[in-house]
Amino acid sequence: MNVYLWLAQLVVFFTACYFLLLGVVALFKPTQASRFLLGLVGSSVKHYLELALRLIVGAALLAIANESSSRTVLSAAGWVLIGSTLALALLPWRVHHRFAQISVPRALRYLPLIGSASIFIAVLLGYVLVDSIKS
Repeated sequence: MNVYLWLAQLVVFFTACYFLLLGVVALFKPTQASRFLLGLVGSSVKHYLELALRLIVGAALLAIANESSSRTVLSAAGWVLIGSTLALALLPWRVHHRFAQISVPRALRYLPLIGSASIFIAVLLGYVLVDSIKS
């Protein structure tokens, strides 16, 4: 097995776990989920860590795309994630921080929807992962 493909699959697995956990917490422990989401852009270190993780996940999606029957969708998702991450990297951290301070509290009104969407994304990533392993 290709080591890079295995690492990409591992990244997708942990990303699916993250979304599943986020979804469950958002639905059943909304106060904790709100605190977590409000704290994501709390410092420049968290900001750049988020950007690095987004790049890694985007690259992982591109890496497993060739092994999946959902090649086009995965490639598009990977490139959108990488492109949006590069756009965020060009913005000063403080601009992203100010935007998050305004938008995240508004988005928290829809926490049940965010939780449901997170679980849906986790299921999709699980499907993609299994599909890429079968190929």
